[in-house]
Amino acid sequence: MNENRQVKKNILLLVTVLFVSLILIDRYYWAQISQWREDQATNLWLGYTSGIVDIPVGLVSSQNIPNPNGMILVGSLLSRLPNLLSISFFLGLVQVFLLLLVGWKASAGSWQYFLLATLPAISSVILRSTSVEFWNQYTITLVNIFFIFWALRYLEHPSLWNLPPIAVLVLLAPSLYLAGVVNAIVMILITLGMIVYKRPASTGIGVVAIVVLSILLVSILVTWIPYFQNVSLSQLAEYNKHSSGPMVIFRTLWESIFGIPIYGAFQWADQSVFTLAFKHADEGILTQPTKILLRLVGRAYLLQAIFAFATVSYLIFHALVYRVPKSDDPSRINLPAFRLVVLSLLFISLSFAISTWMGGPDWLNGERPDQTVQFLPMFLYFIFLLPVLNRIDGKAGEIITGISSFLLIIFTTINLLCGFMIVRDHLQYRGDVLSEADIPLIDKAQAVNFIAKDWKNHSSSNIIPVDYDLGGDKWDWVPKFGVKITKWYPAPMTQGRSFDYELLRRYGLKNEQEGMQIRTFGDGRYLVSYAFEDPPQVESGWITHTIFGRLRVSIVEQQEHE
Repeated sequence: MNENRQVKKNILLLVTVLFVSLILIDRYYWAQISQWREDQATNLWLGYTSGIVDIPVGLVSSQNIPNPNGMILVGSLLSRLPNLLSISFFLGLVQVFLLLLVGWKASAGSWQYFLLATLPAISSVILRSTSVEFWNQYTITLVNIFFIFWALRYLEHPSLWNLPPIAVLVLLAPSLYLAGVVNAIVMILITLGMIVYKRPASTGIGVVAIVVLSILLVSILVTWIPYFQNVSLSQLAEYNKHSSGPMVIFRTLWESIFGIPIYGAFQWADQSVFTLAFKHADEGILTQPTKILLRLVGRAYLLQAIFAFATVSYLIFHALVYRVPKSDDPSRINLPAFRLVVLSLLFISLSFAISTWMGGPDWLNGERPDQTVQFLPMFLYFIFLLPVLNRIDGKAGEIITGISSFLLIIFTTINLLCGFMIVRDHLQYRGDVLSEADIPLIDKAQAVNFIAKDWKNHSSSNIIPVDYDLGGDKWDWVPKFGVKITKWYPAPMTQGRSFDYELLRRYGLKNEQEGMQIRTFGDGRYLVSYAFEDPPQVESGWITHTIFGRLRVSIVEQQEHE
């Protein structure tokens, strides 16, 4: 008996080690192809080079309104990690950790529910791709997942001490992204609903109130006073061009609740949405097998959604037609999983309705699908846990459980394989397609190492002349758009900001053109350009080119005049 128990422990340990190793390897390779263009790098640069009292606002949004300073403050913390690769790797692991927390809290000790809650989200190719990107709309995904965990924790143990962490998340969401005010409102509404549903003991209410007020005060002092000293309420009011009367919110909420099943079943099965939702799905880079797998990802999601709604329809029909006394009812609801499904549906529905009501994107009708990535974990919780909430006895229960397990394996396998293929394609691609994913971070890291090593051999100065020609046909707008930020910061949003960050953070080297928003190209010793474009030319001296994947570093050696 003891031997069998030990064998089971050893097998469990082996499976756990293999699972953890697979996650680490997977997120590390995704980190290698993370984008790190100007938005991400500028948030990190400002966090690294600015003091906390010198960060009044964040980057300017597409609506020409500055975001609050939350992303820059987070960037100041992330800048303690050694390089960009480690930051992307860390962000990917944080997402995995939070997903595991939610799965553990919703499983109630059941491996079946744990796997159904965690595997789809952890394996999802979209979530894996976006997890390593330091983007506002992707970072907010972490806030949502963490809130779901604390909500589940409160419903399990309704203690007032669950409120301070929730307060942090409520205040964090809008500070990271102006559109995060929707998330904050939804979190407040759900929290109030939970308090009414399950009243906590009043023990320690005074201490908890002081803690929450302290968190609020810190947020006001660090983020909101500096923000509203630079951005007026009238600017924010202009953002909402829609009617926001009381009837509008009821209509949008009604549409969201009843539109989610259709939206949830079809949006993430739409191939065209993939290229808008995450950066690594450009078919110009992907090989044919990867394209097929990417289409299968959508089909697997659609199949699971249809199965979920069909199962619920069957259970409702069964309950209405074959009524049995409550004490003999074979349907036993798994309460933690049920809470997760309800919380997910409420969070999605309220978010979609409030966003439309406040004049933000109409997510239900396909606007800004990149912003809806933050809700994908909740969609996955909803469609994978919905069919098995009721533990049905007999043949029907066996069939539902069997199909659920089969679809889980299919979805997980396809997503894992598709992710591996996408990473491989991006690392191996050498063509001239410049996608939204730009070029792999690993190419940029190798170029920076090469430049820094050469400069150390060439000069003892910590001022380094590096020029960047990395606009392509997608980022030519960066220098002019960056002018809008110079009101608050000295020319932070420039071409090649990620390279400048790495040179400064790792090697203490400052770009010669630092402080210039509109930079020149061709006068520096180092010229960084895309390898698939024509190489730069010089009028005097000679030039050597070194290729790193899809990136070219050119060194200009000036002729010495006698």
